[in-house]
Amino acid sequence: MAEPVSADSAALVRIGTGKPGPGRRPAFTPEEVAAAISENHGVIAGAARSLGCSRDTVERYVDRHAVVRAAFNEARELIVDMAEAVVIKRLGEGDLGAAKFVLSTIGRDRGWGRTVPPDPPEHGSRPAAGLRTDDPAPSTEGPCP
Repeated sequence: MAEPVSADSAALVRIGTGKPGPGRRPAFTPEEVAAAISENHGVIAGAARSLGCSRDTVERYVDRHAVVRAAFNEARELIVDMAEAVVIKRLGEGDLGAAKFVLSTIGRDRGWGRTVPPDPPEHGSRPAAGLRTDDPAPSTEGPCP
């Protein structure tokens, strides 16, 4: 048999929703939400599942509380750091896809990422998409040193 709910506990949180009633205190402290965000690597849906609330609730805490926003931003920065480490590792291994990615993103200021508009075929050939406009013609003397 379930224990009766006291008026005090019913006033704090609406039964079954985890949401505070009108004029009531929040169900979670900002520190609890920040911890859930950190534990879930900045994934809002994961933090909401951990807390037993909606994504909207977690997003409201991110918007309203500096400590929660800081935890979210830090978790996202760590993810970007991890992704950069993978790209750097792959680049060091000579991965062409990683090289193209780096050049098309952070190499833009050097002219990478621009494409040459295709010319009409001349004798059955045309420049490959993605060549820089200031690139010399490709060498036909074999692989690069």
